[in-house]
Amino acid sequence: MLSSIYHKDFANIFSSLNLKHKRIMLVRLKNQSPDRVARVLLNVIKSDVKGKLENNLTIISEEKVIIHKKLNLL
Repeated sequence: MLSSIYHKDFANIFSSLNLKHKRIMLVRLKNQSPDRVARVLLNVIKSDVKGKLENNLTIISEEKVIIHKKLNLL
């Protein structure tokens, strides 16, 4: 439950900031070595969700990928 609340709050913060960019990807990994982060990002970018990344906040963890849609981005 706490994780869900955190994600919603994070999405609301970015939505209210009205930042200009195409997408936001937050990587939340226990092992944040450059190699690990690169592998995880490449897997997400090559997956079925790649078409849903633009103009959205994407939170990536070892367990799942959560996409918060319709942020007021660029």
